[in-house]
Amino acid sequence: MRLWIGMILFWYSCVAAANPLPGVNTTLAQDPEKEEEIEDAAAKEAAERKKIASRVVVLRVQGTSTDYNDQTLQRNVKSAIERTEVVFAPAIDLFQDGRRPKDRDLAPIDQPAIVPDSNIQDVMNAISEVEVLRFDDLSGNDWEQKAFELRALGEEKLWFVDKVELREPLFLLYAQIGRAVNNVSEYEMGTPWLEIIGEDVSGIRVNYYWYLAAVLAQKEPGLLDKITDPDTKLYIQNYWNEIDTGQFPSMVIDFQMQDTFDKNNKFEEQYEVILNGLPIDLSKGLRQKISLGRTDIYLKRTDGHGLSDRYKAIRTETKAYNVLDDARKKMTGDFVDQLLGTNQASGCSPNIDNEILTYLAIYAKLHPEVSDEIYVVVPRNGNPNKVWIWRYDPEKVQLNKIASGNEEFPIHFLATFGVGGMYNGATLNFKNPLTEASSENDFSIGGAFDGQLTPAYVPVAFDLRAHYVNFMVNWGAEFGFNTGGAGWQEHIQTPGFDEESGVAAVKLNCTDEADLSTCTVESLAFHETTVNRALYIGAGYVFGRDASFGIGPRVAFRSSWFNIPHSWAPTLHVGWTLPVPQPKELPRRIKLVTDIDIRGGMSVSTYKSLYYDTERELNGEGGLLAPLFGMTVSAGSTF
Repeated sequence: MRLWIGMILFWYSCVAAANPLPGVNTTLAQDPEKEEEIEDAAAKEAAERKKIASRVVVLRVQGTSTDYNDQTLQRNVKSAIERTEVVFAPAIDLFQDGRRPKDRDLAPIDQPAIVPDSNIQDVMNAISEVEVLRFDDLSGNDWEQKAFELRALGEEKLWFVDKVELREPLFLLYAQIGRAVNNVSEYEMGTPWLEIIGEDVSGIRVNYYWYLAAVLAQKEPGLLDKITDPDTKLYIQNYWNEIDTGQFPSMVIDFQMQDTFDKNNKFEEQYEVILNGLPIDLSKGLRQKISLGRTDIYLKRTDGHGLSDRYKAIRTETKAYNVLDDARKKMTGDFVDQLLGTNQASGCSPNIDNEILTYLAIYAKLHPEVSDEIYVVVPRNGNPNKVWIWRYDPEKVQLNKIASGNEEFPIHFLATFGVGGMYNGATLNFKNPLTEASSENDFSIGGAFDGQLTPAYVPVAFDLRAHYVNFMVNWGAEFGFNTGGAGWQEHIQTPGFDEESGVAAVKLNCTDEADLSTCTVESLAFHETTVNRALYIGAGYVFGRDASFGIGPRVAFRSSWFNIPHSWAPTLHVGWTLPVPQPKELPRRIKLVTDIDIRGGMSVSTYKSLYYDTERELNGEGGLLAPLFGMTVSAGSTF
């Protein structure tokens, strides 16, 4: 028993640690006004956050097939995190090694992620200061120092090229670094300024930064016209020509996944591949030839950012560089092992190494609008119905577990009670008493009809809804109070007898109640009441971030069966459920709500319908269909 109590308390401590919103002070304020101010700020922040789709990264367990495309997993995750507008992404999208600056000691929370536009101007200013200098303006040592300064500037300001706007400043920076190197005696400069590019040490010795500039210009010839110094331009042009003629070897990078992560969608339909800031054409295949040197690799998703990587090589390799498989091994191998290692899965905040925390920090900064709504999911043993879920905390740079595959029942219920107004064209007002229109030989239904429609009534509804993610089913009962004053009448139903059997309910006048032979028919008998009843069942779809609780706008279809008028009523519903202020002490599953529902449809007369018979007698044909519409306003609670 003590063990069970301890486990329960531990679980609640994990949930409590994971639920508070980052940046919101969860301690009790001493000043009531200050406490109210904090609560208002938290409510406002939560409301703004609900407008943006959360991001869920699914780490597939090796040897299993359940991935981010699995519909069952998606539904279970949405229910667990209580979000319905979610972007699901594969594990490889977390791999952000390309965006990591050269300074590996930089803390994850300080990662810059994206090169800001202001850096471009900083680099261009530095280039302008150097390109006006002549050879004899600086000594050899000064030119060497200038090369180091420009190289450090590039690493600081242009650490990752993911857009075309960064190509020109990087090209011009390479050109000036190469020029500075060229102005120093080659006997004083070695690696990385002078490199041998080739398959082995017998390759071509080059000014490495002019070579890198030529690699960029070869894909974008207009860059060469940006250089003002004719000698520098000529050197880069010569390297460009040698690249074009195949004097420098190339390398192959491969975007195929050896351990397939997506069996349903083609890679090129999900991603745009950008190499050194330029999109490439994948129509000819997922293997691309690149020049040796530096290649910044970026996968741009239609709904956000994918992985980033950098391939650097001055020698060719026997195998192609497999970009996606490398990322998969890191994110679904090392990362999953760290999340699910010994005693890790049972902990609130698993111990994750600095490299992966850096990737998480960069990924959050790539999506600043939803940085505190990033989740990492692992399906237990590949089971989409059992998922571990962690939420990333961008302030503490850690993962907090919010689900461990054995969470609360994923279906939320909502019960409401309400009133409104209805119109049902199949409801008739009859003379009262009905015997005025009937005699022993006169069973005229039309004689009991006063010719006035009284379709309006007040419904009192009891509704129960079950919600799973966006989907909803509901059932209930509705009682209608006649506003016409005279009450409603309908045939007394005789199950098992059809219309042609001659069976009817009648009122008898008997001289001897024990002897039916003494009875005469006085009039037709009807079911008379001032309250009708409708039983119904329906299904619908709820929109919005809180749809799993039933909160938000919805559309639904309902099938109802009325006892008066005896009919079936298919109706289309448009409604909106809104939360109302409630005590903080209520459990998470309990949310007080108010609801408005507008419906429209048809009343379809069924067997032994008085409305149908009356229409047939008065107009010569039966009234099978009649309009039905109305509105109800309700209040209730989720549970």
